[in-house]
Amino acid sequence: MLATTPTFEIDAAKIKQLASSTVQESFAEYTATAAETPFNLPLRFDSASTEIDVLALTCALNFGSSFKTLLNQHLDRGDFDCVRFGVMAMYITEGGSGRYLTAAGMKDLSLSEVSSLFDVPISREVKHATLEFVTVSEHHPLRPFASKIQSVINEIGAVLQRNGYSSLGAFILAVCKPAPISAATLISALSKAFPCFNDAPSAQGKDFEFHLKAQRLAFYMHQKFPTLVSIGESETPLNTGSDPAVTAALTSQGILIPTETVSEKLNSGFDFGKGSDADKEVLVLLRAASVSAIEALAAEVNSIAPEKKVSAMGMSFYLRSLAKSEPRLIDLETVYF
Repeated sequence: MLATTPTFEIDAAKIKQLASSTVQESFAEYTATAAETPFNLPLRFDSASTEIDVLALTCALNFGSSFKTLLNQHLDRGDFDCVRFGVMAMYITEGGSGRYLTAAGMKDLSLSEVSSLFDVPISREVKHATLEFVTVSEHHPLRPFASKIQSVINEIGAVLQRNGYSSLGAFILAVCKPAPISAATLISALSKAFPCFNDAPSAQGKDFEFHLKAQRLAFYMHQKFPTLVSIGESETPLNTGSDPAVTAALTSQGILIPTETVSEKLNSGFDFGKGSDADKEVLVLLRAASVSAIEALAAEVNSIAPEKKVSAMGMSFYLRSLAKSEPRLIDLETVYF
């Protein structure tokens, strides 16, 4: 075993098996090509700052994985599609005239505006419990998701206003001077300035600086604006293995082996964010284990086929693509994944 704790085991033999299996060729090709291409939005931008506004806010709001089942049930789309739709709406809505992506517009965005822009219902009509022909309004199950979107956007706007920046894109362009800066510099600036990017929980007396969303944004910035953000070979490699989708894929592949108790909670859809302190530590430790496993898997593939130059980030993308229906870590309280 590569690692063992009371919560999980990482099976080194399974890592070698996956790396050397018949899947290896397509898996290496995927991580070397498709995973290195940032997501594209069907929009035309009049400036780099505006494009970065949209890109950065999309990454900042990419935290609804725990609402995935509810979103598919009620809206027939997942968390990322919901966020991408909403941010595009913020950009193109004529009535906003660009206001929604300004610091002031984000700070003052209301819950009803979030509901409209992101097409996430916050209330619904249901039959009265005792009066047959009467309906009453109640909170929709997706209202907490809409509230979290509003909270994060309001917070970003407030931070920007307080520090004299007109938008998120303006903040990032300022950080990128003199260009290019390292991905690590951008990740540090984002995590220090905005609580929604400061993904650094503690467990067993240790701090784990996952910074999942900040890493993802730094990666996309490098791909779309390489003159602004660089990723040097000497830098600590980017690794988004802390994504619960990656944890799910590693579990399904037999690489990450949770204890029976943890497995039961994963399979039942248990909300670790509302559990005990021990449950919250389990969530952190499983995310940390995923990061370690991704690094080991990338290293093993590269030892077999060094010409592929598979990165930990590429490996994270590949594993994420395998976890379409696997049980995932749930935390309905978090804004980090």
